[in-house]
Amino acid sequence: MKNSVITVVLVLGITPVFGQEMQPGQWEITLSMSTPNAPGQNFGPFTKNYCISASDVADPTNILGSVGATPGACSFSNSQISGNTQRFDISCQGVVSLSGSGQTNWTTDTISSTLDLNTQVPNESGLLATQVNISGRRIGGC
Repeated sequence: MKNSVITVVLVLGITPVFGQEMQPGQWEITLSMSTPNAPGQNFGPFTKNYCISASDVADPTNILGSVGATPGACSFSNSQISGNTQRFDISCQGVVSLSGSGQTNWTTDTISSTLDLNTQVPNESGLLATQVNISGRRIGGC
């Protein structure tokens, strides 16, 4: 389950900015996660390549489906774009429910995101605070 959660969080971190001058192509995305209230539960860095098509740039929910996330399971709100920076709130329901906020900076061929998330872990009481750092770069065509 950890790998699927990591993949979904990785895609969520890059999803809000697509359509904002990012270029289609092969992207190398690196993710690391830290959990301040659960010492020793840091993960990453993990790196994965994604082939992002022009239709993915136009509709980023295509990417969520390709990694097993249910399109529509997550919602973004309070999105504010200033230059090449976007701030947003996020809420997801599913096997693992999470909510929080994020900030993404990008150019046509780079991306950097930080997400501060609170996750309700199944069969656990309380929330798990997690900080996710995502960086990426376009490495060529698909």
